[in-house]
Amino acid sequence: MRFDGGFDSFEGKPVLFVELTGHAAGSVGGSRAVHWMLLRQAFDDIDEENDDLMSPIGRQTLEQVKNKGLFVFHVNRAADI
Repeated sequence: MRFDGGFDSFEGKPVLFVELTGHAAGSVGGSRAVHWMLLRQAFDDIDEENDDLMSPIGRQTLEQVKNKGLFVFHVNRAADI
Protein backbone atom coordinates (compact mmCIF):
# COMPACT_ATOMS: atom_id res chain seq x y z
CA MET A 1 0.00 0.00 0.00
CA ARG A 2 1.19 3.48 -0.84
CA PHE A 3 0.02 6.49 1.15
CA ASP A 4 -0.23 8.95 -1.72
CA GLY A 5 -4.03 9.12 -1.56
CA GLY A 6 -4.62 7.86 -5.09
CA PHE A 7 -7.12 5.21 -6.13
CA ASP A 8 -4.20 3.07 -7.26
CA SER A 9 -2.57 3.20 -3.81
CA PHE A 10 -3.39 -0.46 -3.19
CA GLU A 11 -0.92 -2.72 -4.93
CA GLY A 12 -1.44 -6.36 -5.74
CA LYS A 13 -5.00 -7.15 -4.75
CA PRO A 14 -8.10 -5.82 -6.51
CA VAL A 15 -9.89 -3.11 -4.52
CA LEU A 16 -13.55 -2.10 -4.59
CA PHE A 17 -14.49 1.30 -3.15
CA VAL A 18 -18.01 1.42 -1.68
CA GLU A 19 -19.51 4.80 -0.80
CA LEU A 20 -22.22 4.66 1.87
CA THR A 21 -22.74 8.36 2.53
CA GLY A 22 -25.84 10.49 2.67
CA HIS A 23 -24.93 12.01 -0.68
CA ALA A 24 -24.67 8.60 -2.33
CA ALA A 25 -27.94 7.52 -0.69
CA GLY A 26 -29.78 9.83 -3.09
CA SER A 27 -28.96 7.47 -5.95
CA VAL A 28 -30.76 4.57 -4.24
CA GLY A 29 -33.88 6.29 -2.96
CA GLY A 30 -32.36 8.36 -0.14
CA SER A 31 -31.68 5.57 2.32
CA ARG A 32 -28.38 4.30 3.67
CA ALA A 33 -30.17 1.12 4.70
CA VAL A 34 -31.04 0.48 1.05
CA HIS A 35 -27.32 0.64 0.25
CA TRP A 36 -26.67 -2.22 2.65
CA MET A 37 -29.63 -4.20 1.32
CA LEU A 38 -28.40 -3.81 -2.28
CA LEU A 39 -24.86 -4.80 -1.32
CA ARG A 40 -26.18 -7.91 0.44
CA GLN A 41 -28.37 -8.73 -2.56
CA ALA A 42 -25.38 -8.36 -4.88
CA PHE A 43 -23.41 -10.91 -2.81
CA ASP A 44 -26.40 -13.24 -2.73
CA ASP A 45 -26.76 -12.88 -6.51
CA ILE A 46 -23.19 -13.96 -7.23
CA ASP A 47 -23.56 -16.96 -4.92
CA GLU A 48 -26.83 -18.01 -6.56
CA GLU A 49 -25.85 -16.96 -10.09
CA ASN A 50 -28.93 -14.77 -10.21
CA ASP A 51 -28.66 -11.90 -12.69
CA ASP A 52 -31.44 -9.63 -11.42
CA LEU A 53 -29.13 -6.93 -10.04
CA MET A 54 -25.82 -6.95 -11.92
CA SER A 55 -24.40 -7.10 -15.38
CA PRO A 56 -22.04 -9.98 -16.21
CA ILE A 57 -18.99 -7.71 -15.82
CA GLY A 58 -20.31 -6.41 -12.49
CA ARG A 59 -20.79 -9.97 -11.26
CA GLN A 60 -17.27 -10.93 -12.39
CA THR A 61 -15.75 -7.89 -10.69
CA LEU A 62 -17.57 -8.42 -7.40
CA GLU A 63 -16.71 -12.11 -7.36
CA GLN A 64 -13.03 -11.35 -8.03
CA VAL A 65 -12.86 -8.81 -5.21
CA LYS A 66 -14.85 -11.05 -2.85
CA ASN A 67 -12.44 -13.94 -3.39
CA LYS A 68 -9.09 -12.14 -3.54
CA GLY A 69 -9.50 -8.44 -2.90
CA LEU A 70 -10.14 -5.65 -0.47
CA PHE A 71 -13.26 -3.60 0.17
CA VAL A 72 -12.80 0.03 1.18
CA PHE A 73 -15.89 1.72 2.61
CA HIS A 74 -16.47 5.47 2.77
CA VAL A 75 -18.99 6.53 5.41
CA ASN A 76 -19.75 9.86 7.10
CA ARG A 77 -20.77 8.63 10.52
CA ALA A 78 -20.66 5.56 12.72
CA ALA A 79 -24.38 4.92 12.16
CA ASP A 80 -23.60 4.23 8.49
CA ILE A 81 -21.51 1.19 9.37
